Amino acid sequence: ACRHSPFPAPRVGTLPAVTCDAAQKADDGTPMKMRFVLLEDGGRLIQMAAMSPEVFWSAALKKMSPMLESFELRELRGSK
Repeated sequence: ACRHSPFPAPRVGTLPAVTCDAAQKADDGTPMKMRFVLLEDGGRLIQMAAMSPEVFWSAALKKMSPMLESFELRELRGSK
């Protein structure tokens, strides 16, 4: 299952992004959650992802959020 993130205009650092939250079961039946974050810069598609067992999801997001907030590209190419 894939659904759009609950926040209306996600950003990675200062760049606009799109997100997708998904859930699936691991091979052993463990419920897993994941978040994909995508952004485009000058024809480059950059993807970041986090995945964890559902019981640890809030802790995983606490680690991912600061990484996304502080993300910077050394050289911006601009949107195409």
